[in-house]
Amino acid sequence: MSLCVLVGGGIGALVRFWVTTGVNILVPGAFPLGTLLVNIAGSFLIGLLAILLFVYVPFADYWRGVLITGFLGGFTTFSAFSLETVELMKNGDGPKALLYVILSVACCIVATGVGMYLAYAVTGVAKQ
Repeated sequence: MSLCVLVGGGIGALVRFWVTTGVNILVPGAFPLGTLLVNIAGSFLIGLLAILLFVYVPFADYWRGVLITGFLGGFTTFSAFSLETVELMKNGDGPKALLYVILSVACCIVATGVGMYLAYAVTGVAKQ
């Protein structure tokens, strides 16, 4: 199981690198849009997978380890969010840093809820 989490985490980190690099090339600027989008997407996926794996997948604990702990753990990044926030503040972009914090927290929580809601709708399982 540990090896599967390791591989999932490595793949998640690589995908995060590709996505953030691509977004930052397409939309250059001081705002860390790549990290924000990765964290929102990861939050949506964790909400979706937490329900779908429980309902549909045999060996759900195994797949939770691979996909949630491994892949999504490597894909999303709280440490990069923290560093980028501090760098914005250090560069005198306090309002931009505050906007980044508010958007990150609010959008990630909403995305997790939307993912869970969608999973409940797809599975027909009542919310717990």
